[in-house]
Amino acid sequence: MNFADEPRGIPRKVRREAIGNGRRADRRTPWIILAVGLATIGGILGFDLHLAHRTLTENEGERLSHAAEVVGSTLSRRLQATANALDAIAPDLIQMLEGEISQTAANSRMESMVSAMSGVRTLLLVGTAGEVLASNRPLLIGLNFHEDERYRHIRENPTPERLHISRPFVTPHDVFTITAGKAVLHADGRFAGYAIAAIDPEFFSQLLAASVYADDMRTLLIHGAGKIIHSVPDDARLVGFDLGAAPDSLFNRHLASGAHKSLISGTTASTGEQRIAAVRSITPASTPTDFPLVVSLTRNLDAVHAPWRRDLWVRSLLFGALALISAAGLWAFQRHKRRSEADLAAEEAERARLEQALREDRQYLAEVVWGTDAGTWEWNLLTDAVHLNERWAGLLGYTLDELAPISIDTWRRLTHPEDLTMLEGLLARLIPGRIEFIEARVRMHHKDGHWVWILDRGRAVERDAEGKALRLAGAHLDISAAQDAEIRTRAALRYARSLLEASLDPIM
Repeated sequence: MNFADEPRGIPRKVRREAIGNGRRADRRTPWIILAVGLATIGGILGFDLHLAHRTLTENEGERLSHAAEVVGSTLSRRLQATANALDAIAPDLIQMLEGEISQTAANSRMESMVSAMSGVRTLLLVGTAGEVLASNRPLLIGLNFHEDERYRHIRENPTPERLHISRPFVTPHDVFTITAGKAVLHADGRFAGYAIAAIDPEFFSQLLAASVYADDMRTLLIHGAGKIIHSVPDDARLVGFDLGAAPDSLFNRHLASGAHKSLISGTTASTGEQRIAAVRSITPASTPTDFPLVVSLTRNLDAVHAPWRRDLWVRSLLFGALALISAAGLWAFQRHKRRSEADLAAEEAERARLEQALREDRQYLAEVVWGTDAGTWEWNLLTDAVHLNERWAGLLGYTLDELAPISIDTWRRLTHPEDLTMLEGLLARLIPGRIEFIEARVRMHHKDGHWVWILDRGRAVERDAEGKALRLAGAHLDISAAQDAEIRTRAALRYARSLLEASLDPIM
Protein backbone atom coordinates (compact mmCIF):
# COMPACT_ATOMS: atom_id res chain seq x y z
CA MET A 1 0.00 0.00 0.00
CA ASN A 2 1.39 3.44 -0.92
CA PHE A 3 0.48 6.73 0.67
CA ALA A 4 -1.72 7.65 -2.25
CA ASP A 5 -4.00 4.76 -1.31
CA GLU A 6 -4.27 5.82 2.37
CA PRO A 7 -7.49 7.36 3.72
CA ARG A 8 -7.66 11.08 3.29
CA GLY A 9 -7.91 13.43 6.24
CA ILE A 10 -5.33 11.59 8.41
CA PRO A 11 -1.90 13.29 8.45
CA ARG A 12 1.03 11.09 7.57
CA LYS A 13 2.87 12.03 10.79
CA VAL A 14 -0.11 10.94 12.90
CA ARG A 15 -0.28 7.60 11.12
CA ARG A 16 3.45 7.01 11.68
CA GLU A 17 3.12 7.87 15.36
CA ALA A 18 0.18 5.49 15.71
CA ILE A 19 2.20 2.67 14.11
CA GLY A 20 5.19 3.48 16.34
CA ASN A 21 3.02 3.51 19.48
CA GLY A 22 1.54 0.16 18.54
CA ARG A 23 4.98 -1.37 18.10
CA ARG A 24 6.17 0.06 21.43
CA ALA A 25 3.06 -1.38 23.12
CA ASP A 26 3.83 -4.76 21.55
CA ARG A 27 7.39 -4.57 22.92
CA ARG A 28 6.19 -3.60 26.43
CA THR A 29 3.72 -6.49 26.73
CA PRO A 30 6.37 -9.25 26.99
CA TRP A 31 8.20 -7.24 29.65
CA ILE A 32 5.01 -6.91 31.69
CA ILE A 33 4.38 -10.64 31.34
CA LEU A 34 7.99 -11.37 32.36
CA ALA A 35 7.73 -9.10 35.40
CA VAL A 36 4.46 -10.73 36.49
CA GLY A 37 5.94 -14.20 35.96
CA LEU A 38 9.07 -13.41 37.95
CA ALA A 39 6.99 -11.82 40.70
CA THR A 40 4.83 -14.95 40.86
CA ILE A 41 7.86 -17.24 41.01
CA GLY A 42 9.46 -15.00 43.65
CA GLY A 43 6.27 -15.05 45.71
CA ILE A 44 6.07 -18.84 45.54
CA LEU A 45 9.75 -19.17 46.51
CA GLY A 46 9.30 -16.68 49.35
CA PHE A 47 6.24 -18.46 50.70
CA ASP A 48 8.00 -21.82 50.47
CA LEU A 49 11.03 -20.41 52.30
CA HIS A 50 8.74 -19.00 54.99
CA LEU A 51 7.12 -22.40 55.46
CA ALA A 52 10.53 -24.10 55.51
CA HIS A 53 11.78 -21.63 58.16
CA ARG A 54 8.72 -22.18 60.31
CA THR A 55 8.83 -25.95 59.88
CA LEU A 56 12.54 -26.06 60.73
CA THR A 57 11.94 -24.03 63.91
CA GLU A 58 8.94 -26.15 64.91
CA ASN A 59 10.81 -29.42 64.32
CA GLU A 60 13.77 -28.21 66.37
CA GLY A 61 11.40 -27.08 69.12
CA GLU A 62 9.77 -30.51 69.20
CA ARG A 63 13.16 -32.20 69.37
CA LEU A 64 14.33 -29.96 72.21
CA SER A 65 11.03 -30.43 74.05
CA HIS A 66 11.32 -34.19 73.80
CA ALA A 67 14.90 -34.13 75.14
CA ALA A 68 13.84 -31.78 77.97
CA GLU A 69 10.94 -34.10 78.82
CA VAL A 70 13.33 -37.04 79.14
CA VAL A 71 15.71 -35.07 81.40
CA GLY A 72 12.82 -33.67 83.44
CA SER A 73 11.15 -37.03 84.04
CA THR A 74 14.49 -38.57 85.08
CA LEU A 75 15.22 -35.76 87.54
CA SER A 76 11.68 -35.87 88.90
CA ARG A 77 12.02 -39.57 89.66
CA ARG A 78 15.43 -38.98 91.23
CA LEU A 79 14.11 -36.19 93.47
CA GLN A 80 11.23 -38.40 94.59
CA ALA A 81 13.65 -41.23 95.32
CA THR A 82 15.76 -38.79 97.37
CA ALA A 83 12.68 -37.62 99.29
CA ASN A 84 11.81 -41.26 99.99
CA ALA A 85 15.35 -41.92 101.23
CA LEU A 86 15.14 -38.92 103.58
CA ASP A 87 11.80 -40.19 104.89
CA ALA A 88 13.46 -43.57 105.51
CA ILE A 89 16.39 -42.21 107.57
CA ALA A 90 14.39 -39.54 109.47
CA PRO A 91 13.24 -42.04 112.20
CA ASP A 92 16.91 -42.96 112.80
CA LEU A 93 17.55 -39.45 114.11
CA ILE A 94 14.75 -39.77 116.70
CA GLN A 95 15.97 -43.24 117.73
CA MET A 96 19.55 -41.98 118.07
CA LEU A 97 18.39 -39.06 120.26
CA GLU A 98 16.43 -41.52 122.41
CA GLY A 99 19.31 -43.98 122.55
CA GLU A 100 17.51 -46.74 120.72
CA ILE A 101 20.17 -47.17 117.97
CA SER A 102 23.84 -46.36 117.81
CA GLN A 103 25.59 -43.87 115.61
CA THR A 104 27.46 -46.73 113.97
CA ALA A 105 24.23 -48.46 113.01
CA ALA A 106 22.84 -45.26 111.52
CA ASN A 107 26.06 -44.66 109.61
CA SER A 108 26.02 -48.19 108.24
CA ARG A 109 22.42 -47.93 107.12
CA MET A 110 23.04 -44.65 105.29
CA GLU A 111 26.15 -46.09 103.66
CA SER A 112 24.08 -48.98 102.31
CA MET A 113 21.42 -46.61 101.00
CA VAL A 114 23.92 -44.33 99.23
CA SER A 115 25.60 -47.27 97.54
CA ALA A 116 22.22 -48.39 96.19
CA MET A 117 21.19 -44.93 94.96
CA SER A 118 22.29 -42.85 91.98
CA GLY A 119 22.58 -39.10 92.20
CA VAL A 120 23.17 -38.87 95.99
CA ARG A 121 26.70 -38.81 97.34
CA THR A 122 26.09 -38.03 101.04
CA LEU A 123 23.35 -38.56 103.62
CA LEU A 124 23.39 -36.63 106.90
CA LEU A 125 21.41 -36.61 110.13
CA VAL A 126 21.77 -33.19 111.80
CA GLY A 127 20.63 -32.22 115.32
CA THR A 128 18.81 -29.07 116.33
CA ALA A 129 22.06 -27.32 117.14
CA GLY A 130 23.34 -27.93 113.62
CA GLU A 131 25.89 -30.64 114.45
CA VAL A 132 26.21 -33.72 112.21
CA LEU A 133 25.17 -36.72 114.34
CA ALA A 134 25.44 -39.47 111.68
CA SER A 135 26.51 -39.85 108.02
CA ASN A 136 27.67 -42.36 105.47
CA ARG A 137 30.85 -40.23 105.42
CA PRO A 138 32.25 -40.38 108.99
CA LEU A 139 34.61 -37.43 108.32
CA LEU A 140 31.59 -35.11 108.44
CA ILE A 141 30.40 -36.24 111.88
CA GLY A 142 30.82 -33.47 114.42
CA LEU A 143 30.80 -30.58 111.93
CA ASN A 144 28.33 -27.84 112.77
CA PHE A 145 26.15 -26.16 110.12
CA HIS A 146 23.90 -24.22 112.49
CA GLU A 147 24.43 -20.88 110.73
CA ASP A 148 24.36 -22.29 107.21
CA GLU A 149 21.53 -20.72 105.22
CA ARG A 150 20.25 -24.04 103.82
CA TYR A 151 19.80 -25.47 107.31
CA ARG A 152 18.41 -22.27 108.75
CA HIS A 153 15.70 -22.27 106.11
CA ILE A 154 14.56 -25.74 107.13
CA ARG A 155 14.68 -24.81 110.83
CA GLU A 156 12.49 -21.78 110.24
CA ASN A 157 9.99 -23.82 108.18
CA PRO A 158 9.88 -27.24 109.88
CA THR A 159 7.39 -29.04 107.66
CA PRO A 160 8.26 -32.78 107.40
CA GLU A 161 6.16 -33.26 104.25
CA ARG A 162 8.11 -30.65 102.26
CA LEU A 163 11.37 -31.29 100.44
CA HIS A 164 13.69 -28.30 100.78
CA ILE A 165 15.92 -27.67 97.76
CA SER A 166 18.85 -25.55 98.92
CA ARG A 167 20.23 -22.68 96.93
CA PRO A 168 23.40 -23.65 95.03
CA PHE A 169 26.64 -23.49 97.02
CA VAL A 170 30.31 -24.36 96.60
CA THR A 171 31.52 -27.46 98.43
CA PRO A 172 34.95 -27.67 100.14
CA HIS A 173 36.07 -29.48 96.98
CA ASP A 174 35.14 -26.38 94.92
CA VAL A 175 32.12 -28.07 93.34
CA PHE A 176 28.88 -26.17 92.76
CA THR A 177 25.91 -28.25 93.92
CA ILE A 178 22.71 -28.36 95.98
CA THR A 179 21.24 -30.38 98.84
CA ALA A 180 17.77 -31.74 99.47
CA GLY A 181 16.57 -31.83 103.06
CA LYS A 182 13.61 -32.53 105.28
CA ALA A 183 12.75 -31.45 108.80
CA VAL A 184 12.53 -34.20 111.46
CA LEU A 185 10.04 -33.77 114.31
CA HIS A 186 9.48 -35.58 117.59
CA ALA A 187 6.21 -37.38 118.10
CA ASP A 188 4.91 -34.35 120.02
CA GLY A 189 5.76 -32.04 117.11
CA ARG A 190 8.96 -30.56 118.50
CA PHE A 191 11.77 -29.84 116.04
CA ALA A 192 14.36 -32.66 116.27
CA GLY A 193 16.75 -31.83 113.44
CA TYR A 194 17.27 -32.44 109.75
CA ALA A 195 17.72 -35.30 107.29
CA ILE A 196 19.96 -34.04 104.46
CA ALA A 197 20.98 -35.51 101.08
CA ALA A 198 23.87 -33.93 99.17
CA ILE A 199 23.28 -34.32 95.41
CA ASP A 200 26.17 -35.73 93.39
CA PRO A 201 27.20 -33.07 90.79
CA GLU A 202 28.52 -35.81 88.50
CA PHE A 203 25.01 -37.21 88.24
CA PHE A 204 23.75 -33.87 86.92
CA SER A 205 26.64 -33.61 84.46
CA GLN A 206 26.06 -37.08 83.02
CA LEU A 207 22.31 -36.61 82.75
CA LEU A 208 22.59 -33.24 81.05
CA ALA A 209 25.40 -34.40 78.73
CA ALA A 210 23.23 -37.32 77.55
CA SER A 211 20.67 -34.85 76.21
CA VAL A 212 23.13 -32.96 73.98
CA TYR A 213 22.77 -33.85 70.27
CA ALA A 214 24.30 -30.79 68.52
CA ASP A 215 27.57 -28.89 68.84
CA ASP A 216 25.82 -25.58 69.49
CA MET A 217 23.48 -27.04 72.12
CA ARG A 218 23.60 -25.93 75.76
CA THR A 219 21.84 -27.61 78.69
CA LEU A 220 21.36 -25.83 82.01
CA LEU A 221 20.14 -26.99 85.39
CA ILE A 222 18.77 -24.00 87.29
CA HIS A 223 17.61 -23.59 90.86
CA GLY A 224 14.05 -22.37 91.18
CA ALA A 225 15.34 -19.08 92.64
CA GLY A 226 17.33 -18.41 89.45
CA LYS A 227 20.96 -19.48 89.89
CA ILE A 228 22.51 -21.83 87.36
CA ILE A 229 23.70 -25.04 89.02
CA HIS A 230 25.25 -26.90 86.08
CA SER A 231 26.02 -26.19 82.44
CA VAL A 232 26.81 -28.62 79.65
CA PRO A 233 29.17 -27.90 78.02
CA ASP A 234 30.95 -26.58 81.10
CA ASP A 235 31.15 -22.78 81.03
CA ALA A 236 32.61 -20.83 83.96
CA ARG A 237 30.60 -17.77 82.90
CA LEU A 238 27.33 -19.55 83.49
CA VAL A 239 27.68 -21.60 86.70
CA GLY A 240 26.37 -19.44 89.51
CA PHE A 241 24.89 -16.82 87.17
CA ASP A 242 21.62 -15.49 88.64
CA LEU A 243 18.99 -15.61 85.90
CA GLY A 244 16.35 -14.52 88.38
CA ALA A 245 17.98 -11.09 88.56
CA ALA A 246 17.53 -10.57 84.80
CA PRO A 247 13.87 -9.59 84.19
CA ASP A 248 13.91 -10.48 80.48
CA SER A 249 15.71 -13.81 80.81
CA LEU A 250 14.18 -16.88 79.24
CA PHE A 251 14.06 -18.37 82.73
CA ASN A 252 11.88 -15.54 84.08
CA ARG A 253 9.68 -15.66 80.98
CA HIS A 254 9.09 -19.35 81.71
CA LEU A 255 8.22 -18.71 85.38
CA ALA A 256 5.94 -15.81 84.41
CA SER A 257 3.97 -18.09 82.08
CA GLY A 258 2.93 -20.24 85.04
CA ALA A 259 3.27 -23.32 82.84
CA HIS A 260 5.09 -26.49 83.76
CA LYS A 261 6.88 -26.45 80.38
CA SER A 262 7.69 -23.76 77.85
CA LEU A 263 9.21 -23.39 74.38
CA ILE A 264 10.75 -19.93 74.15
CA SER A 265 12.90 -18.07 71.63
CA GLY A 266 14.86 -14.94 72.40
CA THR A 267 18.07 -13.40 73.68
CA THR A 268 19.72 -15.19 76.58
CA ALA A 269 20.56 -13.06 79.64
CA SER A 270 23.81 -14.88 80.33
CA THR A 271 25.51 -14.77 76.90
CA GLY A 272 23.37 -12.44 74.76
CA GLU A 273 22.82 -15.09 72.06
CA GLN A 274 19.66 -15.70 70.08
CA ARG A 275 18.48 -19.14 71.19
CA ILE A 276 15.46 -21.39 71.22
CA ALA A 277 14.89 -23.03 74.61
CA ALA A 278 12.77 -25.90 75.89
CA VAL A 279 12.29 -25.23 79.61
CA ARG A 280 10.85 -27.62 82.23
CA SER A 281 10.07 -27.10 85.93
CA ILE A 282 10.95 -30.26 87.86
CA THR A 283 9.47 -31.41 91.15
CA PRO A 284 9.10 -34.83 92.78
CA ALA A 285 6.05 -36.73 91.67
CA SER A 286 4.32 -36.78 95.09
CA THR A 287 6.35 -34.56 97.43
CA PRO A 288 5.93 -30.77 97.59
CA THR A 289 9.07 -28.61 97.44
CA ASP A 290 9.91 -25.05 98.41
CA PHE A 291 11.75 -24.53 95.11
CA PRO A 292 11.60 -26.52 91.89
CA LEU A 293 14.57 -27.36 89.72
CA VAL A 294 14.43 -25.99 86.19
CA VAL A 295 16.11 -27.61 83.20
CA SER A 296 16.70 -25.58 80.02
CA LEU A 297 17.81 -27.15 76.72
CA THR A 298 18.75 -24.53 74.14
CA ARG A 299 20.15 -24.27 70.65
CA ASN A 300 21.68 -21.31 68.87
CA LEU A 301 19.13 -20.03 66.35
CA ASP A 302 21.88 -19.10 63.88
CA ALA A 303 23.04 -22.73 63.87
CA VAL A 304 19.49 -24.06 63.68
CA HIS A 305 18.69 -21.87 60.68
CA ALA A 306 22.06 -22.34 58.94
CA PRO A 307 20.69 -24.94 56.45
CA TRP A 308 17.74 -22.64 55.74
CA ARG A 309 20.05 -19.68 55.09
CA ARG A 310 22.12 -21.79 52.69
CA ASP A 311 18.93 -22.74 50.88
CA LEU A 312 17.92 -19.06 50.86
CA TRP A 313 21.22 -18.07 49.22
CA VAL A 314 21.01 -20.84 46.65
CA ARG A 315 17.43 -20.01 45.74
CA SER A 316 18.17 -16.29 45.64
CA LEU A 317 21.12 -16.84 43.31
CA LEU A 318 19.08 -19.15 41.08
CA PHE A 319 16.18 -16.70 41.01
CA GLY A 320 18.55 -13.82 40.24
CA ALA A 321 20.15 -15.86 37.45
CA LEU A 322 16.71 -16.75 36.10
CA ALA A 323 15.62 -13.10 36.13
CA LEU A 324 18.87 -11.95 34.50
CA ILE A 325 18.84 -14.64 31.82
CA SER A 326 15.13 -14.08 31.12
CA ALA A 327 15.57 -10.31 30.80
CA ALA A 328 18.70 -10.66 28.67
CA GLY A 329 17.00 -13.25 26.48
CA LEU A 330 13.90 -11.10 25.98
CA TRP A 331 16.03 -8.04 25.20
CA ALA A 332 18.12 -9.98 22.69
CA PHE A 333 15.00 -11.47 21.13
CA GLN A 334 13.34 -8.11 20.68
CA ARG A 335 16.54 -6.61 19.31
CA HIS A 336 16.85 -9.43 16.81
CA LYS A 337 13.17 -9.09 15.95
CA ARG A 338 13.53 -5.39 15.23
CA ARG A 339 16.62 -5.99 13.10
CA SER A 340 14.95 -8.79 11.14
CA GLU A 341 11.69 -7.01 10.30
CA ALA A 342 13.12 -5.66 7.05
CA ASP A 343 14.66 -9.04 6.23
CA LEU A 344 11.34 -10.75 6.87
CA ALA A 345 9.60 -8.38 4.47
CA ALA A 346 12.18 -9.15 1.79
CA GLU A 347 11.85 -12.88 2.47
CA GLU A 348 8.08 -12.67 2.14
CA ALA A 349 8.45 -11.02 -1.26
CA GLU A 350 10.97 -13.65 -2.34
CA ARG A 351 8.72 -16.42 -1.03
CA ALA A 352 5.78 -15.06 -3.03
CA ARG A 353 7.93 -14.98 -6.18
CA LEU A 354 9.12 -18.54 -5.62
CA GLU A 355 5.60 -19.78 -4.96
CA GLN A 356 4.44 -18.23 -8.21
CA ALA A 357 7.35 -19.85 -10.04
CA LEU A 358 6.54 -23.17 -8.39
CA ARG A 359 2.91 -22.94 -9.49
CA GLU A 360 4.06 -22.25 -13.04
CA ASP A 361 6.50 -25.16 -12.96
CA ARG A 362 3.82 -27.50 -11.66
CA GLN A 363 1.45 -26.39 -14.40
CA TYR A 364 4.13 -26.97 -17.00
CA LEU A 365 4.96 -30.37 -15.52
CA ALA A 366 1.28 -31.36 -15.48
CA GLU A 367 1.02 -30.44 -19.16
CA VAL A 368 4.15 -32.44 -19.99
CA VAL A 369 2.88 -35.45 -18.09
CA TRP A 370 -0.47 -35.22 -19.82
CA GLY A 371 1.25 -35.01 -23.18
CA THR A 372 3.49 -38.03 -22.58
CA ASP A 373 0.76 -40.16 -20.99
CA ALA A 374 3.19 -40.96 -18.11
CA GLY A 375 2.42 -42.22 -14.65
CA THR A 376 4.24 -40.20 -11.97
CA TRP A 377 5.44 -41.25 -8.55
CA GLU A 378 7.02 -39.53 -5.55
CA TRP A 379 8.59 -41.14 -2.45
CA ASN A 380 9.36 -39.14 0.74
CA LEU A 381 12.16 -41.04 2.49
CA LEU A 382 11.67 -39.11 5.76
CA THR A 383 7.98 -40.00 6.18
CA ASP A 384 7.96 -43.05 3.86
CA ALA A 385 4.88 -41.53 2.19
CA VAL A 386 4.30 -42.46 -1.49
CA HIS A 387 2.20 -40.37 -3.90
CA LEU A 388 1.06 -41.73 -7.32
CA ASN A 389 -1.05 -40.12 -10.02
CA GLU A 390 -4.09 -41.79 -11.52
CA ARG A 391 -2.21 -42.69 -14.73
CA TRP A 392 0.38 -44.69 -12.77
CA ALA A 393 -2.40 -46.95 -11.53
CA GLY A 394 -4.13 -47.00 -14.93
CA LEU A 395 -1.03 -48.44 -16.64
CA LEU A 396 -1.63 -51.58 -14.54
CA GLY A 397 -5.42 -51.62 -14.95
CA TYR A 398 -6.20 -50.13 -11.51
CA THR A 399 -7.58 -46.95 -10.05
CA LEU A 400 -5.88 -45.24 -7.11
CA ASP A 401 -8.81 -46.17 -4.87
CA GLU A 402 -8.31 -49.84 -5.73
CA LEU A 403 -4.63 -49.67 -4.71
CA ALA A 404 -5.30 -47.82 -1.43
CA PRO A 405 -3.69 -47.71 1.04
CA ILE A 406 -0.70 -46.80 -1.09
CA SER A 407 2.81 -47.31 0.25
CA ILE A 408 6.23 -48.40 -0.95
CA ASP A 409 5.01 -51.98 -0.48
CA THR A 410 2.44 -51.37 -3.25
CA TRP A 411 5.29 -50.88 -5.73
CA ARG A 412 7.23 -53.88 -4.35
CA ARG A 413 4.14 -56.11 -4.54
CA LEU A 414 3.41 -55.27 -8.20
CA THR A 415 7.03 -55.45 -9.50
CA HIS A 416 8.46 -58.71 -10.89
CA PRO A 417 10.78 -60.24 -8.24
CA GLU A 418 13.76 -60.39 -10.61
CA ASP A 419 13.34 -56.76 -11.64
CA LEU A 420 12.67 -55.67 -8.03
CA THR A 421 16.09 -56.93 -6.98
CA MET A 422 17.70 -54.95 -9.83
CA LEU A 423 15.74 -51.77 -8.98
CA GLU A 424 16.55 -51.94 -5.26
CA GLY A 425 20.21 -52.17 -6.16
CA LEU A 426 19.91 -49.00 -8.27
CA LEU A 427 18.07 -47.21 -5.42
CA ALA A 428 20.82 -48.20 -2.99
CA ARG A 429 23.23 -46.24 -5.23
CA LEU A 430 20.87 -43.34 -5.99
CA ILE A 431 19.92 -42.49 -2.36
CA PRO A 432 23.47 -41.81 -1.09
CA GLY A 433 24.29 -39.90 -4.30
CA ARG A 434 26.61 -42.33 -6.04
CA ILE A 435 24.50 -42.01 -9.23
CA GLU A 436 22.35 -39.08 -10.41
CA PHE A 437 19.31 -40.96 -11.74
CA ILE A 438 17.93 -44.42 -12.52
CA GLU A 439 16.40 -45.76 -15.75
CA ALA A 440 15.31 -49.35 -16.05
CA ARG A 441 12.90 -51.62 -17.86
CA VAL A 442 10.82 -53.60 -15.41
CA ARG A 443 7.88 -55.92 -15.49
CA MET A 444 4.86 -55.03 -13.38
CA HIS A 445 1.80 -57.15 -12.72
CA HIS A 446 -1.40 -56.05 -14.48
CA LYS A 447 -4.78 -56.35 -12.83
CA ASP A 448 -5.80 -58.86 -15.54
CA GLY A 449 -2.88 -61.14 -14.63
CA HIS A 450 -0.29 -60.48 -17.35
CA TRP A 451 3.00 -58.58 -17.08
CA VAL A 452 3.35 -55.05 -18.40
CA TRP A 453 6.75 -53.71 -19.49
CA ILE A 454 7.39 -50.32 -17.84
CA LEU A 455 10.19 -47.86 -18.41
CA ASP A 456 10.89 -46.55 -14.89
CA ARG A 457 12.88 -43.32 -14.57
CA GLY A 458 13.62 -41.45 -11.35
CA ARG A 459 15.99 -39.09 -9.56
CA ALA A 460 16.48 -37.35 -6.20
CA VAL A 461 14.62 -34.03 -6.14
CA GLU A 462 15.74 -33.12 -2.58
CA ARG A 463 18.87 -33.97 -0.61
CA ASP A 464 20.20 -33.04 2.85
CA ALA A 465 23.44 -31.19 3.60
CA GLU A 466 25.42 -34.43 3.37
CA GLY A 467 23.98 -35.28 -0.05
CA LYS A 468 21.64 -38.03 1.10
CA ALA A 469 18.33 -38.15 -0.77
CA LEU A 470 15.26 -36.95 1.14
CA ARG A 471 12.71 -37.18 -1.68
CA LEU A 472 12.66 -39.18 -4.94
CA ALA A 473 10.39 -38.61 -7.96
CA GLY A 474 10.00 -40.18 -11.36
CA ALA A 475 7.70 -41.46 -14.10
CA HIS A 476 6.43 -44.73 -15.59
CA LEU A 477 5.91 -45.25 -19.35
CA ASP A 478 4.23 -48.31 -20.88
CA ILE A 479 6.75 -49.81 -23.34
CA SER A 480 5.06 -53.19 -23.72
CA ALA A 481 4.48 -52.77 -27.49
CA ALA A 482 8.07 -51.75 -28.18
CA GLN A 483 9.37 -54.50 -25.91
CA ASP A 484 7.22 -57.12 -27.69
CA ALA A 485 8.41 -55.87 -31.12
CA GLU A 486 12.00 -56.08 -29.97
CA ILE A 487 11.44 -59.61 -28.69
CA ARG A 488 9.81 -60.66 -32.01
CA THR A 489 12.66 -59.08 -33.98
CA ARG A 490 15.25 -60.91 -31.92
CA ALA A 491 13.33 -64.18 -32.40
CA ALA A 492 13.19 -63.65 -36.20
CA LEU A 493 16.91 -62.92 -36.31
CA ARG A 494 17.65 -66.07 -34.36
CA TYR A 495 15.42 -68.10 -36.76
CA ALA A 496 17.09 -66.65 -39.88
CA ARG A 497 20.53 -67.31 -38.41
CA SER A 498 19.57 -70.93 -37.72
CA LEU A 499 18.38 -71.42 -41.37
CA LEU A 500 21.58 -69.91 -42.70
CA GLU A 501 23.70 -72.13 -40.53
CA ALA A 502 21.67 -75.21 -41.66
CA SER A 503 22.19 -74.42 -45.37
CA LEU A 504 25.92 -73.99 -44.94
CA ASP A 505 26.46 -77.31 -43.16
CA PRO A 506 26.52 -79.55 -46.39
CA ILE A 507 28.96 -77.23 -48.06
CA MET A 508 31.24 -77.27 -45.06
